[in-house]
Amino acid sequence: MVGDGINDAPALAAASVGVAMGAGTDVARESADVVLIGNDLLKFPETLRIARWTRRIIWQNFAGTIAVDTVGIVLAAMGALNPTLAAFIHVASEMTFILNSARLLPSARTIEVRKQPWLPLGTLTKSRLTRSA
Repeated sequence: MVGDGINDAPALAAASVGVAMGAGTDVARESADVVLIGNDLLKFPETLRIARWTRRIIWQNFAGTIAVDTVGIVLAAMGALNPTLAAFIHVASEMTFILNSARLLPSARTIEVRKQPWLPLGTLTKSRLTRSA
């Protein structure tokens, strides 16, 4: 449910996911699960895309952590893993998961495009941003 007014507040609270617009009423913002900062509803699909991408990376990290820890526990129980090697493997795997999460950080190009909303689509070049006439 997406809404911004007082009359939307009950539906926002009852919905599986309630989304309020930033300039909406205080009641709507308090009732919603997510509050969009601006009023541009066209950015909502981008918000969903980012949320799905974030959840996918979280699950990748979770599954990787469980797999590495399970293998480590089995090897340690069999006596094939000494504590120093176990610590190294643990730190290396955590660094891998941190770098995997770093993919969520926006690139400089993405930030530049968001700073210039007047920029029409299709005007990006590899070297710099240009404005078409």
